[in-house]
Amino acid sequence: AMLNSSITGVPGSYVENVIVKDLIFKSKGTGSLVEADAAVPEKVISYPQTNVVFGYSVPAYGMYVRHVRNLVLENFVFHLRNPDARPAVVLDDCHNVRLRNFDVDVPTDGQPLIRVHQSTNVTILGYRSVDLTPSFLVVEGDLSHDIKLVGNDLSHVREVVKFRDGGKA
Repeated sequence: AMLNSSITGVPGSYVENVIVKDLIFKSKGTGSLVEADAAVPEKVISYPQTNVVFGYSVPAYGMYVRHVRNLVLENFVFHLRNPDARPAVVLDDCHNVRLRNFDVDVPTDGQPLIRVHQSTNVTILGYRSVDLTPSFLVVEGDLSHDIKLVGNDLSHVREVVKFRDGGKA
């Protein structure tokens, strides 16, 4: 798949009970820091086409997930053809999520591999990579809690977790 992928509900109406496994994505890359930090509009009417909803970019180069409950994302590899400043995975308003057994390319500009925003009960396990990784995880928002790292190989990671905007473990 060359396009970014997304699993997105709408405010107050979650996508629920999703298992996605055994993925290998080769993304075009070239995403910028501006795109990484852009607020994504809630275009409820335009679902489900990503390019209609979000323009041509979402804040993750691999998987953008918003308004989702009970998600397992397992055995995935996200590779970039060109450098990209967006995280591999962004979770926004997501609850009861497991990210398991994955290897993803490192974004540029010190961006984290994973960004978790206003989300709860997120378990990240089985990450492995030999790439030097400046930042693994950013947790944002005062509603975020119960974010757990279990059994990851973080030996090549400089900063494992950073909290922003009231985020906590």
